[in-house]
Amino acid sequence: RRELLTGTCVSLASVWSARGFAGNDLDFFSALEAAAAIKLKKVSSVELTQRTFERIDRYNPKLNAFAYQLRDRALARANKADDAVARKKQLAAFHGVPFCVKECFAVKGEPDTWGIPALKSSKAPANSAAVERLLNAGGILTGGTNVPYELMDWQSYNDIYGTTNNPW
Repeated sequence: RRELLTGTCVSLASVWSARGFAGNDLDFFSALEAAAAIKLKKVSSVELTQRTFERIDRYNPKLNAFAYQLRDRALARANKADDAVARKKQLAAFHGVPFCVKECFAVKGEPDTWGIPALKSSKAPANSAAVERLLNAGGILTGGTNVPYELMDWQSYNDIYGTTNNPW
C-alpha cells in the first residue's frame, strides 16, 4: 500500500505540475494532490492548514459541522511538516495534508461520544487505528465533526452538538 500511495503521489505531482496552480483549486484537491503540492513546494502545510481553518470559520457557523477543532495542535504539526520539507527529509504519503474525522473516531484526549448524551464528558484514552494511521502517514488533524446519535442515521443530529446542516 505504501508503494502504491508513494507512486500515486509522484504521478499526481507530474499531472498537477502540468495542470498549473490556481489558488481556488486547493479547496477541492484530493489528499494525494495536496500532498504532491506540498512536496513540490507549491503550497506549504501551514498555508493549507490555515486555509482549512479559514473555511471552517466561514462556513461552520451556518453548518455546525465541527464538534471540536484542534487549531494550535494542527498548526504546530503543520510547521513541523514544512520544516521537514525544507530539510528534504523523506515524506510520508499524506505529509502535511489537513484532515478531519468524525467525532466517533477516537482522538486521544478529545470527545468520543457517538452523540450519546450520557457520554458527553467522555474523552478518548488513545487514538483509533484509523486516526493513528493517518497521522503516521503525515496528516494534520484539524478536528472532529458531528455524528448522529449512536451513528444510526443519515443526518447528523444529537443532543450534544445539535444539527449539522447540509451545505447544499
